[in-house]
Amino acid sequence: MQKVLIASSDDFILYQPTILNLYDFLQIDFEVVVLTFEPEYLGKKKDLNRNIIYLECPAFAKKLFRFIDLSINFFFKRIDKYLFKLNFRVELLRGLKCRLIAEEIKRQLTDYVIAVDLMPLYAALSVSQNVHFLSLELQPYDSYLQKIDFKKIKSVITQNEDRFNYLFKNLHIHKFFIQNAPLYKNKNINKKPRNGLIWAGSIIERFGVFDCINFIEKYPEYKLMLKGASEENTRDQLYSKYLNLINENKIVVDESYLEVNDYIKYISNFKIGLCFYSWDLINANFNYRTAPSGKLFMYLAAGVPVIACNIQGFKFIEEHKAGVLIDNYESVTIYNAVKKIELNYDEYQNNCYKLFDEVNFDVGAKSFKNYLLSGQK
Repeated sequence: MQKVLIASSDDFILYQPTILNLYDFLQIDFEVVVLTFEPEYLGKKKDLNRNIIYLECPAFAKKLFRFIDLSINFFFKRIDKYLFKLNFRVELLRGLKCRLIAEEIKRQLTDYVIAVDLMPLYAALSVSQNVHFLSLELQPYDSYLQKIDFKKIKSVITQNEDRFNYLFKNLHIHKFFIQNAPLYKNKNINKKPRNGLIWAGSIIERFGVFDCINFIEKYPEYKLMLKGASEENTRDQLYSKYLNLINENKIVVDESYLEVNDYIKYISNFKIGLCFYSWDLINANFNYRTAPSGKLFMYLAAGVPVIACNIQGFKFIEEHKAGVLIDNYESVTIYNAVKKIELNYDEYQNNCYKLFDEVNFDVGAKSFKNYLLSGQK
């Protein structure tokens, strides 16, 4: 059986459904290994059910490089309003991780490498000839963008044509559009009565979570479930500023981890899902304007109509009448969107299930798997 190695530089593999779904989808026909880093950012929990290698940076080097990176980044942030093209993204620590990834790929002697995002792609191309590119995050001014010879990669997995053209434009490369969506088998049909709003996914301030909480504060007849891992600073603010809403059970925070099938089943008990990014993040970052969120597809799989920000990557939700897109996060705007969905709830719910049938992970992944099985390298 041929071996596929999926290489990622992040440390929160449990919250990267595209990688986990790709592993599950390919492992029937290939020996699959995931290469990632020891979890830190969103907790210490590891996936013990899949074949995952967790790399660890040397402790002293990691602390030293992070300190230098943060110091330089602090300086750049103070002057970027005058020199906006200056951007520094923890380059020393990324360089260390790049070297560790390349060394491990070389040791693994794999048939195919699927590199997740630009830095792992650079590492993979330095030691392997059979590299495929899974593009999840597009960061502005990424230093590795200019270092890579894209003609050397065998194929690209991304979400849509806009994101493909952002990187490749006039290059002719095998491309596959696979959404950050659950597998079709994870679809959960639940026709029982549903209650409350849910925020499913990472609880991070820059994703607009506090705008959702402000809505609950303004309209206390509604309740909000925050279901996902929280970033430390956001968690501190949540419990310091909104403890009264938590004590009144108007906001419930549940950070327990669920496997995707159980997670979608859990989501299916709620009436409406919320999916926002901060407008500053949207305006500054092509990545967030064009990439449909993983939580959005989980809502579809659970038949939960969604209220989301009105951005390019979410337009298909409105086109298929599976939710409502909004142009601001004022509480009254969210309230009007809730009421619009409630007035015709059954239609919105049915449209969610229909749309999921068209955009689930399997739809694009089948073509990519067949491409590998055909012997392409």
